[in-house]
Amino acid sequence: MKSTLLSKLKKSYVLVLLGAIVLANLASIAPKVFALTYLVKPQIILTNMNSGGGSSVIIEFTTSATNVGTSLSLTFTGWTGGAAGAVNVTQPVLSTYNSIACTTITGATSYLPGSPAATGSGATVTFSGITALTGSHSYCAVLSSATAVTNPTSVNSYPAVLTVGTDAASGVAVDVISNDQVVVTATVPPSFTLSLTGGGTDAFTANLASGVVATTTGVTCTLSTNGTGWYLYGIDNNAGLLSASNGHNIIPTSYATNYTLSAGTEGYVTGEPSGSTTPGTGGGSVTLSGIYTSSGLGNGAGLGNTQLRTLASYTVGPTSGSTVVVKEFAAISPITPAASDYTDTITLVGAGTF
Repeated sequence: MKSTLLSKLKKSYVLVLLGAIVLANLASIAPKVFALTYLVKPQIILTNMNSGGGSSVIIEFTTSATNVGTSLSLTFTGWTGGAAGAVNVTQPVLSTYNSIACTTITGATSYLPGSPAATGSGATVTFSGITALTGSHSYCAVLSSATAVTNPTSVNSYPAVLTVGTDAASGVAVDVISNDQVVVTATVPPSFTLSLTGGGTDAFTANLASGVVATTTGVTCTLSTNGTGWYLYGIDNNAGLLSASNGHNIIPTSYATNYTLSAGTEGYVTGEPSGSTTPGTGGGSVTLSGIYTSSGLGNGAGLGNTQLRTLASYTVGPTSGSTVVVKEFAAISPITPAASDYTDTITLVGAGTF
């Protein structure tokens, strides 16, 4: 009786043990679950988001740590572009957009490895010629044609799917809007400046004497304009070199003809020494009035006090820093009345042309 019961207990123990072994074996052959890997911060840049327009496309992504694949595709969802589909059939794949590297534009580390090319079918771009990617590495590429894709005519936000190597497909979105252009307006007002060296004075370099023709130091007129050019005019308040104390005026021989003073013969002229002009940044040349162009010492003409007379002009276009030197020359006779207050005031006027 006891032996029979003991044998039954042993058999039950063996069955339980065998059951545990079977369950353990079943657990050991159960399928493993692999976690999917994903791209890091993928982005798609349409260079033109205007509805119905054409766009170049800039792609940027970072692979996961284990992604060393060679495949790449981009699919637009709900894209209803032109008659030929959203994507043109063949697209060059470059590293630059408008000569700017896509690494600079996106911050990616490098361009796609290999010799990438792309073909389009419907709304999908398929890349080829890519060599093995590097894990945890950022890449960029440019579908460089200005019409790589034809934007939908309907304004909307459209999803797109980027599939790279062994990483799971990643969703991005592009927005097609009615207008992506901002018209910027501005006004550049006309400008003209005239400045004179010497602080408004131009004294003769020595006392006047009947045996010589005297000259002043000269005044440099500097003119700048953003117009089509400029003119320089002059007018003489006294129409000569006047002494208030004795009432004598040393006057020009002519106000309309270029002539040369002679030592011992009284006269007074305004002149612009030939070669003493500069055109400034505009290039070209400054034109001196023939009446006042000085070919030598004491050569020029008188400035009257009734009208502005043209001294010089510049008609080349905008310029900065054009210069003209204006001098006065005088000669006296042995009987020119003595005085220390001979003076004259010449007004120089400039004008820009626009």
